Amino acid sequence: MSIIDLIKETTPKYETIIPSTGEKTFFRPFNVREQKNLLLAEQEEKESVILKALCEIVEKCVEDVETAETMSVSDLEYLFCKVRSKSVSETIHPTFTCPHTEEQVKIEVDLNQIEINEPENQNSVIEINESLSLIMRNPTVMDYIILGDETTTDQLAAFCIDKVKTADEVYEGSEISKQEKIEIIENLTAKAYNKIEKFVTNQPRVVANCKYRTSDGKIRDIRVSGFKDFFV
Repeated sequence: MSIIDLIKETTPKYETIIPSTGEKTFFRPFNVREQKNLLLAEQEEKESVILKALCEIVEKCVEDVETAETMSVSDLEYLFCKVRSKSVSETIHPTFTCPHTEEQVKIEVDLNQIEINEPENQNSVIEINESLSLIMRNPTVMDYIILGDETTTDQLAAFCIDKVKTADEVYEGSEISKQEKIEIIENLTAKAYNKIEKFVTNQPRVVANCKYRTSDGKIRDIRVSGFKDFFV
C-alpha cells in the first residue's frame, strides 16, 4: 500500500444526515488541496463561484452525493458546515456591523448548533385564478449558479415553474421556454406575484442563533444564515 493510499484509508469518517430526506451518510474532512480551492473561490467574492466550490467539496467529501448542484441550498449549506467543522474548526468567527451601534463585531458560531430554518405554510401550488394555477418547485443550487450573481426574484421564479395547470390541460415546465416563463411572471397580478415571491424567497436555510456584546455593555442577539455567513 502506498503512503497516499494509507493516508486516504486512515482519514476519519463521521456520520451525518441529508436534512431534506433524513438519510444517513458519512463524510470526511477536506484536505489541503481542497481547502486551497475554497480560498481561491472566496477571493473572487462571487456567489456563483463560491457555490460551485461548495458543491465540489460536498461531492468529494460526502458519501452518496454525486451531483450537489441538484440539492437545495440548505442541504448544501448544512453538509458543508459539517465537513468544515471536522476539517478546520467547530467554530467560525464572522464579522458584521451591529444594526444598533453600527460598530464592527466579531461573533462565535458553533457549527454543531446549526439548524435548518423551515418556513411555515409553504404552498407550491399558486392559484392565479379559477382556471389557472402554477405548480412551483423548490430552487436548487444549480438555479443560482446558472442565473449568476445578478439573480432576480423574477428570474428565479421563472426557473421554478414546474407545471402550468389550466382547466383543461397540464403543461410541463420543460415544455415552456425560459422567455415564456418570464412573460408568465411579468403578466401576473400583484397579488399572485406576491405569492410566488414568498415561495421562492422563503426557502429553508441553515441558521444559528448567537449572542454578542457591544461596546455599551449590552448583550444582543443575532441570527446568522446562508452560505455567505458560514463561508469564513
